[in-house]
Amino acid sequence: MAKVKILIRKATVNDLKDILRLNRKLFLKEYREFDKTLDVNWTYGKEGRKFFKNAIVKKENFCEVVENKNKIVGYLNGGMAKKNTMAQTSPVCLFGKYFY
Repeated sequence: MAKVKILIRKATVNDLKDILRLNRKLFLKEYREFDKTLDVNWTYGKEGRKFFKNAIVKKENFCEVVENKNKIVGYLNGGMAKKNTMAQTSPVCLFGKYFY
């Protein structure tokens, strides 16, 4: 059986497009299966883009990406939570993750 080489690394601003793509997939799944209060357009809106850029560049946040064959297939981000328009629930410290 061939070994799968997975790389986990700190995200950079150059990864933002892939992180947004994965977060959009996550929002659609969560909306369909669990939470109809989610704003599925949030990811690509002004606030969503700013949120993930800050997750990457601000030192009080973190954002990691998972690569397989030089393609980003997952992300994990978290940090200090502030109330926002993402959903009508209380914020948590682990904000998002998506792997496929």
